[in-house]
Amino acid sequence: ARFNSLPEKDRNDRQLVDAMRHYDHTVNVRWVMAHYHAAGKYLNQGEDEPESTGGSDWRKYMHPKYQKRIFFPDLWSEEELENWGINNLSDLKNQQTSK
Repeated sequence: ARFNSLPEKDRNDRQLVDAMRHYDHTVNVRWVMAHYHAAGKYLNQGEDEPESTGGSDWRKYMHPKYQKRIFFPDLWSEEELENWGINNLSDLKNQQTSK
């Protein structure tokens, strides 16, 4: 990844790393979960099992824990990657409020 080709000084810049993690999490977890909940609201309006476009299992297809779309995997711990989209929402929020 391009991040790894940056000078060490930049790779260790806490503000840059935090900004990249925030961007990664916002786009790949928070935005996706907002879309997921909006889809659920509209797809769960009847008594029948909701079907998405193309008949896919939209819950599994859309959820970040299954997608695992991560822009900067080198900036996350193994535990954070393993639990992507599950509990790192609260972890990142706690990091941001403790500053």
